[in-house]
Amino acid sequence: MESGNQDQKPGARENREELMKKLHQIELQNLDLKRSLCSKQKSIQNIRDLRNERKNTLRVFGKKHQNEINKLEISANEKSNAENERIQEMKKELEAVNIEKKLLVEKKDNLVVGLQIETMEEENQKLKDEMQNTVNRLQNSNEQFMPDFKKLLENKIEVESAIDAVREKIVAFKEKDQMEVEPIDFHGERIETRALGEGKLAEYSVRMEKFKVLLNEDPFHVWSHKSKWNKLSDLRLNNNLMSRAIQLGDPIRFRNVLVKALKGEQINLIVIGGSNSAGGKLGEDEGNLDGIFFKVFSDWWNNTFGKVTKAFIKEFKVAIGGTGSYFYAYCYKTFIPRHTKLDIVLIEASINYNTRSKAESLEQLTRQVLQEPSAPAVLYINLVSGVGPDPTTNKILNPSCTNLENFGQTELARHYKITSFSLKEVLCRRENGGAWKAVVTNFAGSDGRHIGIEAHAQIAMMMIEYVRGVYNDMLNDAGVHSFINKYTPSKLELPNFFFTKRETEALKKPLCWTGLTPNRFLDLSYPSLQIDVIQKKGFASKSIMQLSNNSENVASSRLRTDAQGGWGAWNRDSILKIGFYVPPIKSQSPNSRSVTIVTRTSGSGSKAMVWLDSNEDKAIYIDSKSVFGNNKLNTVATRVVPGYHTITVKTVRWGMSLVSGVLVGPPDFQRRQVL
Repeated sequence: MESGNQDQKPGARENREELMKKLHQIELQNLDLKRSLCSKQKSIQNIRDLRNERKNTLRVFGKKHQNEINKLEISANEKSNAENERIQEMKKELEAVNIEKKLLVEKKDNLVVGLQIETMEEENQKLKDEMQNTVNRLQNSNEQFMPDFKKLLENKIEVESAIDAVREKIVAFKEKDQMEVEPIDFHGERIETRALGEGKLAEYSVRMEKFKVLLNEDPFHVWSHKSKWNKLSDLRLNNNLMSRAIQLGDPIRFRNVLVKALKGEQINLIVIGGSNSAGGKLGEDEGNLDGIFFKVFSDWWNNTFGKVTKAFIKEFKVAIGGTGSYFYAYCYKTFIPRHTKLDIVLIEASINYNTRSKAESLEQLTRQVLQEPSAPAVLYINLVSGVGPDPTTNKILNPSCTNLENFGQTELARHYKITSFSLKEVLCRRENGGAWKAVVTNFAGSDGRHIGIEAHAQIAMMMIEYVRGVYNDMLNDAGVHSFINKYTPSKLELPNFFFTKRETEALKKPLCWTGLTPNRFLDLSYPSLQIDVIQKKGFASKSIMQLSNNSENVASSRLRTDAQGGWGAWNRDSILKIGFYVPPIKSQSPNSRSVTIVTRTSGSGSKAMVWLDSNEDKAIYIDSKSVFGNNKLNTVATRVVPGYHTITVKTVRWGMSLVSGVLVGPPDFQRRQVL
């Protein structure tokens, strides 16, 4: 037995070792499987991470592409409007060609006569030259020819008389259809009285009668809101309120606009204003911007004057949220193509203002516009903000209806004889001749701050009634001859300053560079000041700046096109250095200028120190933190001599710092934190 057991032990041992090896292999395989499983789990996790990252990327790109699509849609609308305007211009040109063709046909016989007269003049000139040569020869001849010489002299006089008679006929022919100009006085103004030819007189008479018929038609049946409001009471208006709201000035400049309309010329309408003129909350509340006051007015005009003579209005919107009259006094020309003739200028400035300077900023802007070579008609659009309830508290934001009319705008309008349209007179009431109080509180936008579509319609109706009144007054003066008179107000001889204290504070040939724009989809930059960025640390170019939602007049509102821009930074110790050239004004004493910087305020605004050239010890500090978003002006230096200069901006606190403009103005213009 023992030997048998001993014989079995080696075989059992081998089997056990074999089993152990297999077990070890299995463990190794198991370990490999675990490693493989772990690796696959990591791969799966990586795939999941990549998938999530891709989802996030696609989501971001989706939003970006959606924004691009929205921009393209808006751009397409802008292009479509531009194409429509071009179509109207082409139609107008075609009409002009047809009229010219008709006139040419009518003048065909006269032209033949004119050519015959010119031929006679040439023949008479030849005869005159021949006679003069004969006279010269006779003068050198003997005295025997003196009788003939005297006779020839007599013939010469007769020939010259005949030539003069022919020349008079030619002049009469050429001026047959032209107007003779004779200046006369009219209400203290110089007028060019023009006597019309019979053809033009008849043509203008027909046009005036057509105007009269259309203007006598109830505007509520013509304007774009006829399906909503068809009488004054629908807009909480009556004749008494309208007469108080339309505060009349001198209509002489607007009469010139009506003369252009009679002749069938394009009327350029420039709108200078803030967020309400840019669209306010209409895009969000109504889904479009067609209800802005000046668009409603233009639509009515084009369906009356434009319908008769193709004298359509072309709009130039210079409206940026949170922007006041000081900025526009320097920069409104920056957004209007050069050589554009201004016909009607609407200034909406009653909301964005500073109480301490009263209406002085508006006076500076007004004088700049009144001195335009085209002598435009200037009209004030006096809006009032905050007459609606706050969406959070349901309290009226501006119960006392305070606006720039409280701080001298009414007196300024009287001083410069400018017609004003006051929304305050129809939305608010004066309690026993004392304080104002908001009474119509449901005509505001959804934010309670901007005006709503009803208030826009009220302003448009005031403008329409004003135009109808001016036209009827002109027509009643002396008929067609008075109507076509060219009224020429002394556009350069303005009254004395009302608020501006010193001549050296008055703007003369102001210069402007700015990154602001009333339309971020169009290139509207025509700067009068060129700048060089010499140094930038932490600052970056911001072509379009979307601001936080706690800022008033945010340019990101739906369908609004106004936008902020310039050079922006967030970090402390960021530096921006800008170079520019200050030209001399030889006619100005002293021959120096002031330099002002434009910055944007916001709820996350920064603080910065700003100085001119190397004068860091004279730096000013600008705090851009504010509840509302506005474009503020701060003078950096006065009495700056002509030459090349630099402005340095250094942030001293974290936050948003946006440099959006550099202005060069009069020697003693010194303002801080003004609009």
